[in-house]
Amino acid sequence: MSLPVALQYLVTTETILADIPELSYMLAWARVPPIQALAYFSRQFPPHPITAQYAVRVLSSYPADAVLFYTPQLVQTLRHDTMGYIVEFIKSISQRSQVVGHQLIWNMKTNMYLDEDMTEKDPIHSMTRWISLVQALG
Repeated sequence: MSLPVALQYLVTTETILADIPELSYMLAWARVPPIQALAYFSRQFPPHPITAQYAVRVLSSYPADAVLFYTPQLVQTLRHDTMGYIVEFIKSISQRSQVVGHQLIWNMKTNMYLDEDMTEKDPIHSMTRWISLVQALG
């Protein structure tokens, strides 16, 4: 469990879909780089509470300045966060760092539209949680 690189052999699409009991080992696994943690909220992996909890634990273990670099990816993970873990993490990290909060708000508002003229709103942003998240940060 102290080898982050070995996690790729335990956590696969197949093991997540099978909901194998060994997935719970992930909760005590050593941290991976932030970008790898964010991957657990992408289309690459099916949503699962254990992978989401692990990813948020890993992201929370890094200083806000380190997470700041991944702001665009963090905002994109909202599309695949079916359980609300990223929403809560964004609220938490924004309270820890005004700079991160500002960058997240700016990035979310920038990505609200599909076109440059800002006439075609991205359907993902019509959700109530998106609006409440922006309000909570702003």
